[in-house]
Amino acid sequence: MYSSIDLVKYIQDFDELNNLKCVSREGVDIMIEKVIISNRIDPKYIIETTRLYGTDTYDKILVTNPVSQKLRELCAERTVDEIEITDFHKLDDLIRTEIQEQNNRLNTGITVDWVRISGIIVPQKIKEKRLALASEKADKILAEEVIKRVRLEKENEKFISQKDSEIKLEKSANSNKEMILNMQAEREKKAIENVIIVETSEANAKKIINEATALNAMYGIPGYTDVKMAEAFSTNSKIYWGDKLPHAIYSTGMYAGAGGEGVGVVM
Repeated sequence: MYSSIDLVKYIQDFDELNNLKCVSREGVDIMIEKVIISNRIDPKYIIETTRLYGTDTYDKILVTNPVSQKLRELCAERTVDEIEITDFHKLDDLIRTEIQEQNNRLNTGITVDWVRISGIIVPQKIKEKRLALASEKADKILAEEVIKRVRLEKENEKFISQKDSEIKLEKSANSNKEMILNMQAEREKKAIENVIIVETSEANAKKIINEATALNAMYGIPGYTDVKMAEAFSTNSKIYWGDKLPHAIYSTGMYAGAGGEGVGVVM
């Protein structure tokens, strides 16, 4: 019968794995440069856990080996782009959760605080192919953007042209409307002038008729003609005194009558 004493570190410790290999879903070999695992064991579980898994090997059996296995599983479920780019930030927590659940089921008292993966290396051909695809994709996006910009510029030009046409049509319509209004105003003006002319003509004609009627009425009065003849003589008459006609006065004058000019004698 014998006994031995082994020292077991139960505070937080760090295990490091280097140059781990895995294969992506497409069958591409990938190298993981480094994986660091932070873990610790509860002192109450040290004796039972080390008895079952060994003082020097429990850490490897319960922590580091499962990390390598879980990493290979995660790679096999993902493409190269997912491993290196889109899902890279998820891998740490996925590994930590898996290792912690395994130890919880085994009741080992081990706690995995965190896992850190760094340095994913993919074959150079994959990188070149990825760069070519990225460049092609960028060119395609650029071409699409150019097409969109050209289409937008054409739409803007079409919109501006349409607006210009609408403005020209509106100006033409306003010009035609103004011309029509001017024509209507001119017609109304002419109509008013014609009415004034007609009314003036009717008034003048009426005046002439009234004057003629009054004149005819005056000439119809007995003796009115003689009075008017005398008035005509008086304005254009000459008086002669003769030696042989001491008691007589002769007046001659030009007058205009119905039969033409003549000489009148006043006794």
